[in-house]
Amino acid sequence: MRILSPMIVGSCSSAFTARRRRWFYFALFAFVFATFISQGCEQRSHNAIIRSLDDLNSPKFVIGVEKETNAFLRAIETFPLAEKRQFDDPAKLAEALKNGEIDAVAHDRPYLEYFAAVDPCLVVLPESVGENRIAVVAPDGQQDFVRQVNEFIAIFRAEHVGEDLSEKWNGAFNPVNSSTTNLAQEMRERWFESKDGRLPDIPAPTNPINAGRPYVVGVALDNIPVGFYDESGEPTGFEVEFLKRLALFMNAEIVLQPHEFEQLYPALYSETVDLACGFLDLEANANSSLIFSEPYLDAPTAVMVRQDRYASDERPIVYCAGFAPVAQITVDQLTFTQRIKRSFEKTFLVENRWKLFWGGLLNTIYITVVATVMGTLLAVLQCCMRRSHRAWLRYPAKVYIAFMQGTPILVILLVLYYVVFTKFSISGELVAAIALALNFAAYAGEQMRTGVDGIDKGLLEAAVALGFGRFDVFRKIIFPIACRRIMPVYKGEFISLLKTTSIVGYVAIQDLTKASDIVRGRTYEAFFPLIATALIYLITAHLLASGFAYLEYRLDPITRRKRAKGEVNV
Repeated sequence: MRILSPMIVGSCSSAFTARRRRWFYFALFAFVFATFISQGCEQRSHNAIIRSLDDLNSPKFVIGVEKETNAFLRAIETFPLAEKRQFDDPAKLAEALKNGEIDAVAHDRPYLEYFAAVDPCLVVLPESVGENRIAVVAPDGQQDFVRQVNEFIAIFRAEHVGEDLSEKWNGAFNPVNSSTTNLAQEMRERWFESKDGRLPDIPAPTNPINAGRPYVVGVALDNIPVGFYDESGEPTGFEVEFLKRLALFMNAEIVLQPHEFEQLYPALYSETVDLACGFLDLEANANSSLIFSEPYLDAPTAVMVRQDRYASDERPIVYCAGFAPVAQITVDQLTFTQRIKRSFEKTFLVENRWKLFWGGLLNTIYITVVATVMGTLLAVLQCCMRRSHRAWLRYPAKVYIAFMQGTPILVILLVLYYVVFTKFSISGELVAAIALALNFAAYAGEQMRTGVDGIDKGLLEAAVALGFGRFDVFRKIIFPIACRRIMPVYKGEFISLLKTTSIVGYVAIQDLTKASDIVRGRTYEAFFPLIATALIYLITAHLLASGFAYLEYRLDPITRRKRAKGEVNV
């Protein structure tokens, strides 16, 4: 006992020390985790009332602005003391304001008028913080084209009386209740403030000039109601109507080329488009080499806040958009089940938005399949080059692999779309498939080479000794064995390709991810559209992976024999 007691005491002390150490690490992890959760879920501690623009110029307020816009500069000038938080698009600004992440939004007044019309819990302050002049932009050298655009804008903004202008434009046009107005003002009120916001039936030009060479116009179709896709997937919005009327005035064919807002200027500099229209401010890039038209719309920078934070003697401006559903009750008054049902209806059923997801899924599958076929053929060629005894074949393949594996696929996609295929009339989906195929081949080719090089040389020597020719050796020995070895990693590369297609939205391709962005921009909800998109990707990837699993089974004779004997289930 005297000998064992120290050992027992030592072991107990060691166990106790280890237990304390585990509890200490657990407590530390719990503290760090709770800190992150509390910071992520933290609500703003203050609920200061906003009475005017001057109240927002304080460090305790956070003002949301869109990146690379003139409204961002105006917010810096007007609210130097407030914290500025940048977002990618106006829909995210409205969503962040509703969720309490920011205290106010500074943006072009037409955008904010629409948001206030859709959601009565938001209010636009009557004061403005600057004037923005929205213009059409063209690459350098398009002076004649811009001169015609300026002629149209002069008529577009000219005052008129009665219904004379409706007859001139041949469109479904109901003048506002004013004896003197212009089409620009009528469209502004209809799209942004009070009317139905539907695209009039504007006829296409008859016998257009330069019929063989239509004008390509880059337009941003990611923000309601400036430019967006309707329930049938067709472009619509204020600027789409503007461009259709421009085409009718010029008697010219105009082809709309969708772009992200931040891609409009690169498209102009690379001369991918003849014109760009996307609520572009005349003064924001006035010193660039681009050509700006006369302004076709005045869009002051305004500020929007939550109605429960606004208190003023001056009544706020109230809007009503008949083309957008107005919330009758707040989200806080709904149960969890009602919230899910409401989000499902807004995401899929309202305006048949499920068609956007379906069309995006078809585009995603199309790009994936085409890229896989082209990438596999290129991978076989690359594998043969890497295994060649000729240096002039091996080294180009090595350089290609190093370049593709070291360059982001998004950069490759943008280079192909805006540089390599700028002058070629091929679809954006095919350009995206080519970019993904080039990247896919760099990895799949190395997988094929590894599978072939791993085959036992004795098998090949035995086949030659038995009188097999080179083609028979490849067909009956090399190919079946290599396929069985590379199929699991090839399947993983294929699924990775499917998920990588989510980047094609950068070149205005309406894939599944882009469809969810469009729906999110209409519902001002991020959670449900993104979760729905993730589930669609998951189900699609599982179904495609099941097809590869069956192919693996068909290529493995051992598994087939075991299944025939009832030893395994596939």
